[in-house]
Amino acid sequence: MRSLVILSGVLLLCTPGEIYACGHVEYKDTQLREEAREVVSQYAKDFDEYIKTLRQSKTSEQRDRANEKRPKPVPNAARLVSWAERNPKDSVGVDLLVTVVSHSRFTGDAQKAANILSRDHLDLHGVQFRDAAFQVILWPMPVAEKWLRAYLDKSPNRQTRAMACLELALYKKWLLERAILEMDADWIDRLEKNFGKGSTDYLKELDADRLKRDAIALLDRVVDEFGDVEWSGARMTDLARPHHFQLSKLAIFKAAPEIEADDLDGVPFRLTQYRGKVVVLSFWATWCGPCMAMVPHERTMVKRFEGKPFALLGINGDHDSATAKRAVREHQINWRSWWNASAKDEPISKTWNVHGWPTIYVIDHKGIIRYENLKGRVLEEAVEQLLQEVEAGAKDE
Repeated sequence: MRSLVILSGVLLLCTPGEIYACGHVEYKDTQLREEAREVVSQYAKDFDEYIKTLRQSKTSEQRDRANEKRPKPVPNAARLVSWAERNPKDSVGVDLLVTVVSHSRFTGDAQKAANILSRDHLDLHGVQFRDAAFQVILWPMPVAEKWLRAYLDKSPNRQTRAMACLELALYKKWLLERAILEMDADWIDRLEKNFGKGSTDYLKELDADRLKRDAIALLDRVVDEFGDVEWSGARMTDLARPHHFQLSKLAIFKAAPEIEADDLDGVPFRLTQYRGKVVVLSFWATWCGPCMAMVPHERTMVKRFEGKPFALLGINGDHDSATAKRAVREHQINWRSWWNASAKDEPISKTWNVHGWPTIYVIDHKGIIRYENLKGRVLEEAVEQLLQEVEAGAKDE
């Protein structure tokens, strides 16, 4: 059935569903569905190409060019998101919502798409839930926890509930790390640029002790309630335990585990050889763009604290030590590194539960972990503070 409609003095013949509350002619739902399908398909191809190019990048310049290929937020997503909301039973709509959440950062469209998913699609599971969750947990806002709790409490799919429980624990852990960086002015500027001032206000109100307790409790729940659930060939118990270890054993004011492995030249040495010095542990690799971007500052920091009881020690994650040794020469890296794969029982990064590169630990002269993931000026200030503790201790003796 066709209707005669007058808009701005123009006669239009329209079919039902063609005119919406916004007061102008829209595409038919069938056209929007096809556009949504094409967006989903194109973004999947573009993201695969981006990841492929990034993995093949060997230099910082190549990585910069690769990052230029990262898919931008879905343009004009609002009408497609609205179409998906009107058609909750259409699988293309679900695909579209996941794509918008995964590739639109913290935009209004992404937030709306996430809200629709947690309201109308609690049966989301597998790769779709993973892709959406991986982006949502990067939002330093209360909406992220609300989204994950909706799936943990209400999803009919046990695997989804298990993944939501694990991701919520990791979100709490991530917030704990971010709260430590709250004093970093540069980091605050970047955070407010991406997420608005509300994000930093939210971080300032967080209770670090409570975050840690909540994260550990959620990880305990993963093991107790969902331990037998599998994801990507691994049991939830095995996925949760390393994070539990890190929070309980590698936490601030815990003794740093020993590292005993070979350096890049095959010469063995131990972390405890540096007892009495303030130590910065830097997990780095040539394939890690942010790692290599930190090298100039790290090089300057080593020179600045020369002659003081300080050491910067690296753990290199390259697949072969020759690649790392070449980087040491080319980038004038002036500190010693263990080769990650040379440890006797398991890679050093596994013992230290490192999942993201770079990872930084600051250890005091007594071998106690004092800070995690500090960078730039804040890292230097932390080292200076710990060096003052060394000097104060020497005066008291």
